[in-house]
Amino acid sequence: MFQLNTNSLAGYYGPVAKIIAEKLIDEKMIDFIGSDLHGQRHLDSLRKVVDEKSFHKLVAQGLMNTSL
Repeated sequence: MFQLNTNSLAGYYGPVAKIIAEKLIDEKMIDFIGSDLHGQRHLDSLRKVVDEKSFHKLVAQGLMNTSL
């Protein structure tokens, strides 16, 4: 089982983390998503994730947790 931090898809942790997260999605290796929401900065970043193509691809693949 593998969990992806959704803020990785928004580039919050840098471009390398985003590339790795997208590759994991492409390889269908993600089972869960998490938000790592500890404050306003994280929330602002999380709002950007819903615009990411890779996020929609991940959701379409199906997850073990269907909500954050």
